[in-house]
Amino acid sequence: MKTSQILLFLGFSILLFQWPPAKLRAQVTHVVDFEGSVPANQDYLNGSEQPLGTTYIFNTPVGPLIFPNFFDTIYGGFWTQGWALSRRADSTTASAQNIYGVKAYSGHNGSQTFAVGLGMARLRTHQLGPNGRVKSLYVTNTTWNYEAMLHGLGISKKFGGVDGTDPDYFKLVVKRYVGGQLQPDSAEIYLADYRFPGASSQDYILKSWVKLDLNLPAPMDSLIFILRSSDITPFGMATPPYFAVDDVEVEGSGVSLTSSVATPHVMHFTTPDGTVILSGLPSSGSVFIYDVTGKLRYSSAYNQGNVTIPAGILSSGIFFVHAGGALYKIIVN
Repeated sequence: MKTSQILLFLGFSILLFQWPPAKLRAQVTHVVDFEGSVPANQDYLNGSEQPLGTTYIFNTPVGPLIFPNFFDTIYGGFWTQGWALSRRADSTTASAQNIYGVKAYSGHNGSQTFAVGLGMARLRTHQLGPNGRVKSLYVTNTTWNYEAMLHGLGISKKFGGVDGTDPDYFKLVVKRYVGGQLQPDSAEIYLADYRFPGASSQDYILKSWVKLDLNLPAPMDSLIFILRSSDITPFGMATPPYFAVDDVEVEGSGVSLTSSVATPHVMHFTTPDGTVILSGLPSSGSVFIYDVTGKLRYSSAYNQGNVTIPAGILSSGIFFVHAGGALYKIIVN
């Protein structure tokens, strides 16, 4: 039996190269869902693991999304700026001890993990690739600020007032920076809205996840998340200044075959049930697999140079594997 026949029989296919390398450049999207970012034995990460400045970074094929955090060590320590990551499933506790739970009980689509932002939080996007931008995200209220607006807690008033006619609101505004300058365009969503005439049945306080399409163009160095409320005191906003975010969608130009080619020894094996197993990748990291149109078909973390792609994800055809800073081409039969 010829060598090529043996390889075909075993289901192996050796990485194919082109020289000069062809280019794959297309718009791709990727969703940061925060899953796996909080240890299973913890409810949240609020920066206390690295006081005075923690950065939560989520790598995507378009480039990293950077969520800064500041945890102040004064008075025993507390989270004062930026973002926390949470998997707290508490939709009932109405106190400042529950700033990490959401009224929706879980992340978007029943997922475990999401991000919680403080008013004026920044999302740094300056390392995204060409035309990189945040396209959309899902938002909702934390449990504490939901309950504060519904019932009135502490210094926070009950939205709508005693008779439900006060035109209260709680709004999230997202704006972008370019070259360090705040731009005039913005996207916004009402997390609570009682501005309808009278005591209206249309009044609401958001308790489910809602998609916010930003419609903000590239470039963007960062996004700033601004909270605005009708409940204002001489000392500032009385509504608890929290909001929750999940499934952040980024968009930008895809990778190119000219990025790098590291080794000719990457191989793949297709099992009888259609599972595809890659071997010989850089020892560990994240892998992203695209089809020939530039659409992301699969991504995951991996270890020891091996990746297992579940059956049904990669059908027959040409695919591009991005891992360890290198791009490889495989043909699945």
